Amino acid sequence: EGSGTFLQGLCTQDVLRRSHEVAALPAAFLSPKGKVLCDTIIKQQDSNEYLVDCHTSIIGSLKRLLVRHKLRQPLTIDDVSKGYH
Repeated sequence: EGSGTFLQGLCTQDVLRRSHEVAALPAAFLSPKGKVLCDTIIKQQDSNEYLVDCHTSIIGSLKRLLVRHKLRQPLTIDDVSKGYH
């Protein structure tokens, strides 16, 4: 619960508004200073589950960013890249 709101605050895409309209959304994740950390594609899997597709070279750093911002929110952040080729 709250996955969309969580992503909404971290990426450049309007996830809450547009995720129901299109199959996948391009989005960037930014540093606190506004520097682009990575480009991604976000796909809503179901009402509270999102797939964030990124280049394999930044999986670790993107996951660390998401976990660092998660704080006490009841969210699960998993690396599912082994299931995709």
